[in-house]
Amino acid sequence: MKELTHSDGKLPSFRGENAIECKPHSPTVLYVCWDIARSRMRMVASYLQADSVLIKKGIRLYDVTGRCFDGASVRNSRDIIVDQEASSWYIPDVVPGHTYIADFGLFHGERFCPILRSEPAAAPRSQPSAWSRPRGSRNLPAAGKQAATT
Repeated sequence: MKELTHSDGKLPSFRGENAIECKPHSPTVLYVCWDIARSRMRMVASYLQADSVLIKKGIRLYDVTGRCFDGASVRNSRDIIVDQEASSWYIPDVVPGHTYIADFGLFHGERFCPILRSEPAAAPRSQPSAWSRPRGSRNLPAAGKQAATT
């Protein structure tokens, strides 16, 4: 997948800061970008004690909607393996109106070793929330018109 940009067309300027950012792109797509020093990647990879060919970079996406997330209170998560040279990724098929946290890390077999954790990101609702006029409220006059007096 190619390098992607924020909706404003700019990439974040991490450059060696060991940082991750998770942002909504649309109601059903999140955009995750990260920057991590090679030395930190090597350190975590050495912890896994595996051949580097077998280690994959990836994202674990947690649905934390309505939860105080502590890493253990997971309702739903999914794993996404990313290209080895990628520093950003679109994640499709998220639920509109839900809140997510992304971990970037390394996978070896069934094992995941998280390195970076994003702040929560809320996917926008696909439709405006239902709104109705409060009971007892009056209709307001249109802009430029005066209210009728009786």
